[in-house]
Amino acid sequence: MEDQSEFWYFAYGSNMRRSTMTGRGITPQATAVVEVRTHYLTFDIFGIPYSEPAYASIAPFPAPGSASVSVSLVGGGATPAPGADRPPGGVAVPAVMGVAYRLSAEDRLRLLVSEGSGVVYNWVQVEGHVVDEGEGKTITAWTLQAKHPQRPNGLPSRRYMNLFRAGAKEYNLPASYIEYLNWLPCYEAPSKDRAWPMGQYLFEYGWRPLARQVIRLTTRTDERGNCSPLLAQCIVALYRGMWRYHDSLHVHLFGRGDGGKLVYKI
Repeated sequence: MEDQSEFWYFAYGSNMRRSTMTGRGITPQATAVVEVRTHYLTFDIFGIPYSEPAYASIAPFPAPGSASVSVSLVGGGATPAPGADRPPGGVAVPAVMGVAYRLSAEDRLRLLVSEGSGVVYNWVQVEGHVVDEGEGKTITAWTLQAKHPQRPNGLPSRRYMNLFRAGAKEYNLPASYIEYLNWLPCYEAPSKDRAWPMGQYLFEYGWRPLARQVIRLTTRTDERGNCSPLLAQCIVALYRGMWRYHDSLHVHLFGRGDGGKLVYKI
Protein backbone atom coordinates (compact mmCIF):
# COMPACT_ATOMS: atom_id res chain seq x y z
CA MET A 1 0.00 0.00 0.00
CA GLU A 2 1.44 3.35 -1.05
CA ASP A 3 1.72 6.17 1.46
CA GLN A 4 -1.27 8.49 1.08
CA SER A 5 -2.40 11.50 3.09
CA GLU A 6 -5.97 10.20 2.92
CA PHE A 7 -7.53 6.96 1.70
CA TRP A 8 -10.70 4.88 1.83
CA TYR A 9 -10.66 1.84 4.12
CA PHE A 10 -13.27 -0.91 3.70
CA ALA A 11 -14.42 -2.43 7.02
CA TYR A 12 -16.39 -5.69 6.83
CA GLY A 13 -16.19 -7.07 10.38
CA SER A 14 -16.21 -5.67 13.90
CA ASN A 15 -14.70 -2.43 12.54
CA MET A 16 -18.10 -1.60 11.08
CA ARG A 17 -19.07 -0.35 14.54
CA ARG A 18 -18.34 3.32 15.15
CA SER A 19 -17.37 2.61 18.77
CA THR A 20 -14.73 0.09 17.65
CA MET A 21 -13.02 2.69 15.50
CA THR A 22 -13.24 5.53 18.01
CA GLY A 23 -12.00 3.17 20.74
CA ARG A 24 -8.81 2.79 18.69
CA GLY A 25 -8.40 6.54 18.37
CA ILE A 26 -9.56 6.55 14.74
CA THR A 27 -11.88 9.31 13.53
CA PRO A 28 -13.31 8.72 10.02
CA GLN A 29 -13.70 11.84 7.89
CA ALA A 30 -16.49 10.30 5.82
CA THR A 31 -18.40 7.01 5.58
CA ALA A 32 -20.35 5.06 2.98
CA VAL A 33 -22.09 1.68 2.93
CA VAL A 34 -20.61 -0.39 0.10
CA GLU A 35 -20.74 -3.83 -1.51
CA VAL A 36 -17.54 -5.42 -2.85
CA ARG A 37 -18.85 -7.73 -5.55
CA THR A 38 -15.55 -9.46 -6.24
CA HIS A 39 -15.09 -10.84 -2.69
CA TYR A 40 -16.94 -12.70 0.05
CA LEU A 41 -16.63 -12.87 3.84
CA THR A 42 -14.47 -15.60 5.39
CA PHE A 43 -13.21 -16.59 8.83
CA ASP A 44 -9.73 -17.81 8.00
CA ILE A 45 -7.64 -15.84 10.50
CA PHE A 46 -6.53 -18.23 13.25
CA GLY A 47 -7.59 -17.38 16.79
CA ILE A 48 -7.48 -19.41 20.00
CA PRO A 49 -9.67 -22.47 20.68
CA TYR A 50 -12.31 -22.17 23.40
CA SER A 51 -12.43 -18.36 23.32
CA GLU A 52 -12.01 -16.77 19.86
CA PRO A 53 -11.40 -19.62 17.38
CA ALA A 54 -11.37 -17.46 14.25
CA TYR A 55 -11.40 -13.90 12.97
CA ALA A 56 -12.74 -12.44 9.76
CA SER A 57 -11.15 -11.84 6.39
CA ILE A 58 -12.28 -11.80 2.75
CA ALA A 59 -11.50 -13.95 -0.28
CA PRO A 60 -12.06 -13.38 -4.01
CA PHE A 61 -14.85 -15.16 -5.85
CA PRO A 62 -13.67 -17.68 -8.48
CA ALA A 63 -14.52 -15.09 -11.15
CA PRO A 64 -15.33 -11.38 -10.79
CA GLY A 65 -18.94 -10.91 -9.81
CA SER A 66 -19.52 -14.64 -9.36
CA ALA A 67 -21.66 -15.94 -6.50
CA SER A 68 -20.97 -19.62 -7.16
CA VAL A 69 -19.79 -20.29 -3.63
CA SER A 70 -21.72 -22.00 -0.84
CA VAL A 71 -20.80 -22.44 2.82
CA SER A 72 -21.76 -25.15 5.30
CA LEU A 73 -20.82 -26.25 8.82
CA VAL A 74 -18.86 -29.48 9.28
CA GLY A 75 -18.60 -31.05 12.73
CA GLY A 76 -19.26 -29.41 16.06
CA GLY A 77 -22.50 -28.18 17.54
CA ALA A 78 -22.45 -24.47 16.85
CA THR A 79 -25.71 -22.55 16.75
CA PRO A 80 -26.95 -19.64 14.62
CA ALA A 81 -28.42 -16.46 16.01
CA PRO A 82 -31.94 -16.80 17.45
CA GLY A 83 -34.48 -17.06 14.66
CA ALA A 84 -31.93 -17.89 11.95
CA ASP A 85 -32.55 -21.18 10.13
CA ARG A 86 -29.58 -23.22 8.86
CA PRO A 87 -30.32 -25.41 5.82
CA PRO A 88 -28.38 -28.70 6.06
CA GLY A 89 -26.78 -28.21 2.65
CA GLY A 90 -25.48 -24.74 3.40
CA VAL A 91 -26.38 -21.47 1.72
CA ALA A 92 -25.15 -19.38 -1.19
CA VAL A 93 -22.51 -16.86 -0.19
CA PRO A 94 -23.28 -13.21 -1.00
CA ALA A 95 -20.77 -10.55 -1.93
CA VAL A 96 -19.25 -8.98 1.18
CA MET A 97 -20.76 -5.73 2.41
CA GLY A 98 -19.55 -3.22 4.94
CA VAL A 99 -18.57 0.36 5.60
CA ALA A 100 -16.00 2.46 3.74
CA TYR A 101 -14.23 4.97 5.98
CA ARG A 102 -12.22 7.95 4.77
CA LEU A 103 -9.09 7.90 6.95
CA SER A 104 -5.86 9.83 7.40
CA ALA A 105 -2.36 8.35 7.10
CA GLU A 106 -2.05 8.49 10.91
CA ASP A 107 -5.28 6.51 11.25
CA ARG A 108 -3.85 3.90 8.87
CA LEU A 109 -0.98 3.25 11.27
CA ARG A 110 -3.32 2.98 14.26
CA LEU A 111 -5.54 0.60 12.34
CA LEU A 112 -2.71 -1.68 11.23
CA VAL A 113 -1.20 -1.93 14.72
CA SER A 114 -4.64 -2.72 16.18
CA GLU A 115 -5.02 -5.50 13.59
CA GLY A 116 -1.78 -7.32 14.38
CA SER A 117 0.95 -5.07 12.96
CA GLY A 118 1.11 -6.86 9.62
CA VAL A 119 1.40 -10.39 11.06
CA VAL A 120 -1.81 -11.89 9.67
CA TYR A 121 -3.21 -9.36 7.17
CA ASN A 122 -2.16 -7.97 3.80
CA TRP A 123 -3.45 -4.71 2.34
CA VAL A 124 -5.47 -5.29 -0.84
CA GLN A 125 -7.35 -2.85 -3.04
CA VAL A 126 -11.04 -3.39 -3.82
CA GLU A 127 -13.83 -1.57 -5.60
CA GLY A 128 -16.87 -0.84 -3.47
CA HIS A 129 -20.28 -0.17 -5.01
CA VAL A 130 -22.05 2.40 -2.88
CA VAL A 131 -25.42 1.14 -1.68
CA ASP A 132 -28.46 3.35 -2.46
CA GLU A 133 -26.40 5.74 -4.58
CA GLY A 134 -27.16 4.39 -8.03
CA GLU A 135 -25.43 1.69 -10.03
CA GLY A 136 -22.53 3.86 -11.18
CA LYS A 137 -21.27 5.15 -7.81
CA THR A 138 -18.09 3.33 -6.72
CA ILE A 139 -15.27 3.85 -4.23
CA THR A 140 -11.74 2.46 -4.61
CA ALA A 141 -10.71 1.35 -1.13
CA TRP A 142 -8.01 -0.54 0.70
CA THR A 143 -8.87 -3.38 3.04
CA LEU A 144 -7.29 -6.24 4.97
CA GLN A 145 -7.11 -9.84 3.69
CA ALA A 146 -5.64 -12.92 5.34
CA LYS A 147 -1.91 -13.37 4.78
CA HIS A 148 -1.99 -17.01 5.98
CA PRO A 149 -5.60 -18.18 5.33
CA GLN A 150 -6.71 -21.14 7.43
CA ARG A 151 -8.47 -23.93 5.52
CA PRO A 152 -11.09 -24.98 6.32
CA ASN A 153 -12.30 -21.85 8.09
CA GLY A 154 -12.85 -21.74 11.83
CA LEU A 155 -15.92 -20.45 13.63
CA PRO A 156 -16.17 -16.97 15.13
CA SER A 157 -17.31 -16.61 18.73
CA ARG A 158 -20.81 -15.32 19.38
CA ARG A 159 -19.27 -12.24 21.02
CA TYR A 160 -17.33 -11.48 17.84
CA MET A 161 -20.28 -12.09 15.52
CA ASN A 162 -22.52 -9.87 17.65
CA LEU A 163 -20.10 -7.02 16.87
CA PHE A 164 -20.63 -7.70 13.13
CA ARG A 165 -24.38 -7.72 13.49
CA ALA A 166 -24.40 -4.57 15.59
CA GLY A 167 -22.28 -2.73 13.00
CA ALA A 168 -24.45 -3.96 10.13
CA LYS A 169 -27.58 -2.71 11.87
CA GLU A 170 -25.93 0.55 12.89
CA TYR A 171 -25.25 1.40 9.24
CA ASN A 172 -28.51 -0.09 7.95
CA LEU A 173 -26.98 -2.73 5.71
CA PRO A 174 -29.58 -4.55 3.57
CA ALA A 175 -31.83 -6.96 5.45
CA SER A 176 -30.76 -9.88 3.22
CA TYR A 177 -27.11 -9.42 4.24
CA ILE A 178 -27.97 -9.13 7.94
CA GLU A 179 -29.96 -12.34 7.57
CA TYR A 180 -26.85 -14.03 6.16
CA LEU A 181 -24.79 -12.78 9.12
CA ASN A 182 -27.44 -14.20 11.44
CA TRP A 183 -27.25 -17.55 9.65
CA LEU A 184 -23.50 -17.90 10.12
CA PRO A 185 -22.75 -20.35 12.96
CA CYS A 186 -20.88 -19.27 16.07
CA TYR A 187 -18.73 -21.07 18.57
CA GLU A 188 -20.32 -21.61 21.97
CA ALA A 189 -19.32 -23.83 24.88
CA PRO A 190 -21.16 -27.19 24.85
CA SER A 191 -23.55 -27.52 27.78
CA LYS A 192 -23.25 -31.28 28.37
CA ASP A 193 -19.63 -32.12 27.56
CA ARG A 194 -17.88 -33.20 30.78
CA ALA A 195 -14.42 -33.09 29.21
CA TRP A 196 -14.87 -29.52 27.96
CA PRO A 197 -13.84 -27.73 31.22
CA MET A 198 -10.49 -29.52 31.32
CA GLY A 199 -9.84 -28.84 27.64
CA GLN A 200 -10.73 -25.21 28.11
CA TYR A 201 -8.46 -24.97 31.16
CA LEU A 202 -5.43 -26.17 29.16
CA PHE A 203 -5.90 -23.43 26.57
CA GLU A 204 -6.96 -20.68 28.97
CA TYR A 205 -3.97 -21.13 31.27
CA GLY A 206 -1.46 -22.68 28.87
CA TRP A 207 -1.62 -21.61 25.25
CA ARG A 208 -3.49 -18.32 25.65
CA PRO A 209 -1.10 -16.59 28.11
CA LEU A 210 1.84 -17.58 25.91
CA ALA A 211 0.15 -16.15 22.82
CA ARG A 212 -0.70 -12.91 24.63
CA GLN A 213 2.87 -12.38 25.74
CA VAL A 214 4.19 -12.82 22.22
CA ILE A 215 1.51 -10.64 20.61
CA ARG A 216 2.29 -7.77 22.96
CA LEU A 217 5.65 -7.48 21.22
CA THR A 218 3.91 -6.52 17.96
CA THR A 219 3.32 -2.97 19.25
CA ARG A 220 6.98 -2.30 18.38
CA THR A 221 6.64 -1.45 14.71
CA ASP A 222 8.44 0.33 11.89
CA GLU A 223 7.20 3.56 10.34
CA ARG A 224 4.71 1.63 8.18
CA GLY A 225 3.09 -0.13 11.16
CA ASN A 226 4.67 -3.56 10.68
CA CYS A 227 6.44 -5.56 13.37
CA SER A 228 9.72 -7.32 12.60
CA PRO A 229 9.51 -10.16 10.04
CA LEU A 230 11.18 -12.58 12.48
CA LEU A 231 8.61 -11.87 15.18
CA ALA A 232 5.80 -12.29 12.65
CA GLN A 233 7.17 -15.69 11.61
CA CYS A 234 7.42 -16.79 15.24
CA ILE A 235 3.80 -15.80 15.92
CA VAL A 236 2.51 -17.63 12.85
CA ALA A 237 4.52 -20.73 13.80
CA LEU A 238 3.12 -20.59 17.36
CA TYR A 239 -0.48 -20.42 16.19
CA ARG A 240 -0.01 -23.13 13.56
CA GLY A 241 1.55 -25.40 16.17
CA MET A 242 -1.29 -24.69 18.58
CA TRP A 243 -3.91 -25.60 16.01
CA ARG A 244 -2.06 -28.73 14.90
CA TYR A 245 -2.06 -29.87 18.52
CA HIS A 246 -5.77 -29.06 18.84
CA ASP A 247 -6.86 -30.79 15.62
CA SER A 248 -4.64 -33.87 15.86
CA LEU A 249 -4.54 -34.67 19.60
CA HIS A 250 -6.61 -32.40 21.81
CA VAL A 251 -9.94 -33.10 20.10
CA HIS A 252 -9.58 -36.83 20.79
CA LEU A 253 -8.98 -36.28 24.51
CA PHE A 254 -11.25 -33.35 25.38
CA GLY A 255 -13.46 -32.70 22.36
CA ARG A 256 -13.54 -29.70 20.05
CA GLY A 257 -12.64 -26.23 21.19
CA ASP A 258 -13.71 -24.60 17.92
CA GLY A 259 -17.31 -25.72 17.36
CA GLY A 260 -16.54 -27.23 13.95
CA LYS A 261 -15.35 -25.86 10.62
CA LEU A 262 -16.84 -23.68 7.91
CA VAL A 263 -16.34 -25.21 4.48
CA TYR A 264 -16.70 -23.00 1.41
CA LYS A 265 -17.49 -24.93 -1.77
CA ILE A 266 -16.69 -23.44 -5.15
